[in-house]
Amino acid sequence: MRPIVNNNGDKREELVKQCTDAMDALMEAMKKLSHMAPHGRNYLGNNTRYQEDRKLYCERFNTLEKMHHEIQQEALAIHNGDC
Repeated sequence: MRPIVNNNGDKREELVKQCTDAMDALMEAMKKLSHMAPHGRNYLGNNTRYQEDRKLYCERFNTLEKMHHEIQQEALAIHNGDC
């Protein structure tokens, strides 16, 4: 999202803060998710389920990481006046 900064809308600083707040929340979510990483000790005798859950975990983490990166780029664009 790249809003157009104007006199009727939010100030540039507020728009950047909204982005950084979202980025902080995503970082917190990544930290919490990392505690849920599958460990082989919890899948004794079922390597297939471990591999499936590991794949799901990585997909979830990558989604959060991608969103964080996208919002970071948006914040930079807003900050630099590129919108």
